[in-house]
Amino acid sequence: MGALDSRSGEILWRHSLGATESVDAFAQEGRTLATVSGGGRYLRVWTSAEGSLLWDAQTGEGAMQEVADVKYVGDVDDDEHEDIAVAVGNSVILFSGAKGKRLWRWQSDDSKLVLSKIVYANAKAGSIKVVGIKGAGASIDTVVEIAIKLGTSKKGAKPLGRSCPSITSMGKYMACLDSSKTLYTWSLDDLSQSSHSLDSLAPGITVDSKVARLDFAAGSDIVLVHLSADACVVVRVTQDKARGEHTFKGIGAGGFVVAIGADKNGDESVVQVAPAKGGGLELTMFSLQTKTTKRETYAASTWSAAEEGGLVALWVQPYVRKEGSLGVRAMLKSKSLKLTFMQQEKIVWERDEALAYVQHAALVDIPVPSPSHNELMDDEHIRLMNPIARLLKRTMTDAADLIEFVTTPPKVSFCVFPSSFW
Repeated sequence: MGALDSRSGEILWRHSLGATESVDAFAQEGRTLATVSGGGRYLRVWTSAEGSLLWDAQTGEGAMQEVADVKYVGDVDDDEHEDIAVAVGNSVILFSGAKGKRLWRWQSDDSKLVLSKIVYANAKAGSIKVVGIKGAGASIDTVVEIAIKLGTSKKGAKPLGRSCPSITSMGKYMACLDSSKTLYTWSLDDLSQSSHSLDSLAPGITVDSKVARLDFAAGSDIVLVHLSADACVVVRVTQDKARGEHTFKGIGAGGFVVAIGADKNGDESVVQVAPAKGGGLELTMFSLQTKTTKRETYAASTWSAAEEGGLVALWVQPYVRKEGSLGVRAMLKSKSLKLTFMQQEKIVWERDEALAYVQHAALVDIPVPSPSHNELMDDEHIRLMNPIARLLKRTMTDAADLIEFVTTPPKVSFCVFPSSFW
């Protein structure tokens, strides 16, 4: 795992866990990054900017598991640090985000249960909800609700009421798609279920049940549904309804990719990148706030379907430009494994070496020290300051950093793909 500078593509840091240990899942929150690895056996927390290890802990899972998940859940133990939940095997473990102390462990009585995804976790709401596999096969069919303070479950593992190949979770809802051209959604408050025909979400689009699937990227109440190889509908989910907001269609050869992200104000946009008919790439951004569409074109010399083989994945970070218009930073992965970073109709950088074997990624603005902090790190500058001036300078700088961090928290855009896709 590692971090790249989005301005240059330069490697900021990189760590290898060794040939016998791989990262199963990761979550990013503010200045820290949590990873679960080794088949769900190890939890580590790093600094996002430097990649420094803050602490590590064993989850207590003896055997390696095929799936595991990790999620920041809020401050459960009131120590002003985000605590972290890990789901692995038939257990959920909560760790203190400060130093990795285990707060509790919940374990199902059913040894055959395999928990695969934390779909909801909120310290204020007092609940963690996790889905998994209990029956035969690989379909998700079970949900567990756990009290976040005590680590107890009144009802234990219970049937989901539907077998799902995969689950996509949003802020208040989760969704799955089955082979009958039906989208099923659940409210994460009370797990009430609704069903919606795919044909009703995008009238006039032919649904191909063989390739129809949910995208792993999702918004606060938005799920991306691929209806066919060349059509994807943006669906807004409410308590008992689902409606299509916008439909993206393929343009040229090589397929297309979509992703969703939010700007600093929390306004979400969905972005499509597709090969252009005359060569190169075309980027289309649909704002869910204003319902407007914006397009950017990238010259034929910047990308070729014949050379790159097509498109595989996309990660995006919408932003508000100085004049108030909406822009987007986009990182694209091609079948050739090349990474391409795009912004304002320009290719900012490309990478095509080993680091481009990307399976999980996040684009995030990490808070950095202000220039005044650099002055305080300069020995010569400090020597020329008297103690009172130095104290005032440090106090004013720290206060400015605190105000900046509270008023403009970092925004994260996630897009996660299972390793089986490669």
